[in-house]
Amino acid sequence: MTLSVKPLQKPHPPLWVHSRDPDTLALLAQEGVHTGYLFLVPRHEVAPRYREYLRLWREAGHQGKPNIGYWVLVYVDETDEKAAAKAKRYFSYCFTKVFGTRADGGIGYQRLAENFMKRNDPGGAEIAKNSANLDYLLEHNLAFVGSPKTVTEKIKTAASEGLFNTVLGEFNIGDIAEEDLMRSIKLFGTEVIPALRRYEPY
Repeated sequence: MTLSVKPLQKPHPPLWVHSRDPDTLALLAQEGVHTGYLFLVPRHEVAPRYREYLRLWREAGHQGKPNIGYWVLVYVDETDEKAAAKAKRYFSYCFTKVFGTRADGGIGYQRLAENFMKRNDPGGAEIAKNSANLDYLLEHNLAFVGSPKTVTEKIKTAASEGLFNTVLGEFNIGDIAEEDLMRSIKLFGTEVIPALRRYEPY
């Protein structure tokens, strides 16, 4: 489309199109478009697709590396125990109330699991089915919850496995108390980000 207001950046700001479809990823790599995916997609299953995306990006001759984002829920607190205790209720509320359930017409995590199964994606269905269960998410490193040190290590491990270099963190989880939200953001900004600054998964 033609924009009536031209962007200040020339020729345009960086473009992001999230996808895990191989054909789409090939097009994005050719055109120099950044990409990403959700935590609901098993990292080990899609990593080969992003490895190919990286190869095609380099082959296309673009300057610099592409960004691959990973959307995930994040809660940081002073200790692992405190973080897990606080996050458990927030996660449950998020996936049963905020995202809605079948009863109140929302998409709901059970319906989401059914949609993954219809697309022949049992890995995604399993994650969706357990998305309100913090214990499951922590066991499979699908939520970054813990002390700053723990969250840093969780991100490094996940990024290495899933080939992403950008965390699209959702901090405002469910009905999280403002003091918990602000503490989580502050700890992430002052302790996690500096610890990750030099880390490059690809």
